Amino acid sequence: MISGLKTGQYDLIITSELEYNHNIEFIPFGEHELLLIVSKNHELAKYKSVSIEEIVNFDFIAYKNNTELHRVITPNFERINKFPFIKFVAEEEPIIAGLVAQNFGIAIVPDTPILDSLDIVKIKINDMKQNRLYYIAHLKNKLQPPLISDFIDYASTHNFSKYIKFY
Repeated sequence: MISGLKTGQYDLIITSELEYNHNIEFIPFGEHELLLIVSKNHELAKYKSVSIEEIVNFDFIAYKNNTELHRVITPNFERINKFPFIKFVAEEEPIIAGLVAQNFGIAIVPDTPILDSLDIVKIKINDMKQNRLYYIAHLKNKLQPPLISDFIDYASTHNFSKYIKFY
């Protein structure tokens, strides 16, 4: 999508990916809470909330290194200088959540509707430092149609997290 923005295919995009480019402006648009998910019979399933420290000793299903969620989650482990054993890696929540439901490990994922359809338990992480952020991205020096320009101005002053359903 970012390459389409650069080539003029799109006037703006909504993305979680940040690319450090002086020609693109990224405006925070909303955020998506990150949760720990465990299978219903996992020993952590009885807890309403946990800390990062409490989950490092369990097999973990992680996002691939090249994903934005890997870059958001990893600093939480770096902060305590402890890391879980990574049993599997994947790119998408449905795959990760399916592995968790089948007792292959635990995972930190965005709270999406797919989680409600699986045999898992969602647990708050009380010391998570950042959630998944979403941005409106547009080219800084491109003359925008008035409707797009007005939307960018409006989005710059509002948080849309409570209005957006992420699938």
